[in-house]
Amino acid sequence: MRRQRSALVIQSNWRGAVQRSDFQALRGATVVVQNAFRCKQAAVELRHLKAEAREAGKLLEDKKVLENKLKEVQGTLELVQNQRNDLRQEVKDLKVALMEAQAALEAAAADREQQLEALREDAQAQTRAAKEGAAAAQRALVEVQTAAAADTQRLTGEKSELDRQLKVAQDYIGRLMTEKSDLDKRFHGMKEELIQRLQNACAQRDDARAQIMELENRLKVAGSEMAKQEAEARKAIQAATAAAASAPPGTAAAAAAGAAAAVAGVTPESHPLANGDIAAGTSMRRQ
Repeated sequence: MRRQRSALVIQSNWRGAVQRSDFQALRGATVVVQNAFRCKQAAVELRHLKAEAREAGKLLEDKKVLENKLKEVQGTLELVQNQRNDLRQEVKDLKVALMEAQAALEAAAADREQQLEALREDAQAQTRAAKEGAAAAQRALVEVQTAAAADTQRLTGEKSELDRQLKVAQDYIGRLMTEKSDLDKRFHGMKEELIQRLQNACAQRDDARAQIMELENRLKVAGSEMAKQEAEARKAIQAATAAAASAPPGTAAAAAAGAAAAVAGVTPESHPLANGDIAAGTSMRRQ
């Protein structure tokens, strides 16, 4: 009885040691497969982030093109402002010319009045002096009045023409002011859009850099862990092989077949830890 009990205890301890060794080997192989799958996923994600970084560079090129367009719009605005200043100067010149014409008209009217007064006095003197010169004086007076009327009509026509030109210039200035206000609105809109797009591009670039650095750190950590776990797996497999070699033939073959089947049946998709890590990594990337 004592021998049977001792044999049962020895067999139980031996079987437990063999099962623990097989379990440790299986766990090490599973961890190696998980690390390989995680490294592959991290490499794919790194390629995606590099592509996003290239898109951010394209956005910077678009920003330079928009800045050049903004400079062109500013040059057009300066040209319009210069034209407006020139038109203002022309309006001032027209006003000065109109004032000079009015002064000339008033001077001509005063001269006409003086001439008429002088002619009246001469006519009266000539009438009192001699009735023979009355007809000649009357004809001269008629000619002076006709010339004065013609001058008055001509100056009135020039005044109306200057008024018309002044009105046309004022209408043109009004249109230029309307175009200037439209250009100002477009300029402010383009400026705000450029600032917003630049801020978005900078934010995307910073996010991509942070994610790339995080993935590179994760790759380094995963590589070091994979190397350690491969070393532990080799040691565990060597220990299991040595234990199987020293065990009875039937037990060693069954243990080796069970360990090989367990290692072959573990996949990244079927293991709960791998799926949980992938889901956690996906949610972290979305955030």
